[in-house]
Amino acid sequence: LLEKYKEVKGAKVIYESPFRLKKLLLELKEMFGADLRLAVCREMTKKFEEVTEGEVSEVLQRLGERKIKGEVVVVFT
Repeated sequence: LLEKYKEVKGAKVIYESPFRLKKLLLELKEMFGADLRLAVCREMTKKFEEVTEGEVSEVLQRLGERKIKGEVVVVFT
């Protein structure tokens, strides 16, 4: 699926399991490069909504070893 996203122009939106989020970010980094800008949105439209944005390397670093819970959406161009 990520290979097909290389051909898609515009924003790409991936709904991902919190348990697979870091693996997805590593795959995006490998496929699109460490300077890929993206946003990881957690619990959108809910009380504890959180958005982490930046280059994929920065986002991975900010998430660190933190256990991610809830609904996760990854958006990138």
